[in-house]
Amino acid sequence: MNSTGHRRNYNMKNKTAIGLCTCKRPHMLQQCLDSIHNLELPADHEVVVVICDNDEQGSARNIVQTFRENTDLSVYYEIESAPGIPFARNNVLQQCRRLGITELAFIDDDEQVDTQWLGNLLAYYTQSTADVVRGLVVTTYDDTTPSWISKSGIYQRADRKNGTVCKTAATNNVLFNYSRLCMELNLRFDESFGRTGGSDTDFFNRAYALGCSIHWVKNAVVYEQLEHQRTSFSYYFKRQFRKSNTATQFQNIGVVGRLAKLLASIVYLLLAVGTLPVNLLRGNFKIIYNLGFAITAFAKLLGVCGIHPKWDEYGQ
Repeated sequence: MNSTGHRRNYNMKNKTAIGLCTCKRPHMLQQCLDSIHNLELPADHEVVVVICDNDEQGSARNIVQTFRENTDLSVYYEIESAPGIPFARNNVLQQCRRLGITELAFIDDDEQVDTQWLGNLLAYYTQSTADVVRGLVVTTYDDTTPSWISKSGIYQRADRKNGTVCKTAATNNVLFNYSRLCMELNLRFDESFGRTGGSDTDFFNRAYALGCSIHWVKNAVVYEQLEHQRTSFSYYFKRQFRKSNTATQFQNIGVVGRLAKLLASIVYLLLAVGTLPVNLLRGNFKIIYNLGFAITAFAKLLGVCGIHPKWDEYGQ
C-alpha cells in the first residue's frame, strides 16, 4: 500500500521522469529516444527525460543533444564513469532527487515505447493504491534472428491480467512512486551487483518487503529488439543460469525453506536429465526447453548452497 492508503487525487502538477541508462548502443538509443519523442503525454503531469551514459567517454552525448534540440521535453544527461548498471541507475536516482521528481519510469535503451505507454501507466497509477506499476516487454526480431529463437518464444515474457499484484519488478518497463521509494524509504540500487545483473530485481524485492505494492498494467507495452549477440545458444543458457542463480539471493526462506528448495532443485535436475533422451527425439525446441530447465535447476541448486558465480551479462 502507499502511504496514504487510498486513491490519489492530484490537485497540482506532478513531475514525472523517464529514466534511461545507456552504454555504447547508439543505434538502439536513437530508436528509443525517437519513440519517446512520439509519446502522447498526459496533460496533468510534467514529464522530463533523465539519461545516464555509462560510458566515461560520453559516446551518447551527441545523440542526446540532437534529441534535446528536437523535443519539447526537458532532457537531463550525465555521465557515470563507474562501470556497471546499478551505478548508472543510482545516477538517475540522484538526478531525480535534484529535479524534485515525484514519479520515475524506467525503460532500457534497447526498447521502444508504445505511444500510449506512459499515459497508460500513469492512468492506472493515479487511480490505484499501487506504489509501483509495471508492464509487458515484447521482444521483436529482425530477419537475421535464428528460427529456433523466434519460433520457440524463449525470449518472450509472460503477460498477466490487468491489476495483477506482483512481488517484484524490473527497470525494463516500470513506473514507481519516487517520493515514497527513494525519498521516504531511501532505496537505492545495490552496487555490489556490479555488471552481473539483478540489481533491479533486488531493488523492487526490497520495496515489496517494506510494504510497497506492485501492480501489473496490461496496456502499458514496450518493445525490445533482440540484439544479434544474444541469439546464440551459449548466451541464452548463460542468461538462464544467471537469472536462476541470482534469484536465490532474494529469497529469505530460512533453514527449512532452504532445504526444501535444495531438494526441489535436485528433483528438477534429475527430471530434466532423465527426460533429455526422449526430447532428443522430439525436435530442437524440446531440446532447448529441456536444457534450459536443467540449467535452471542446476543454477538454483548452486544458489541455494550459496554459490553465485559472477558473469558479466552486459559485457557478454
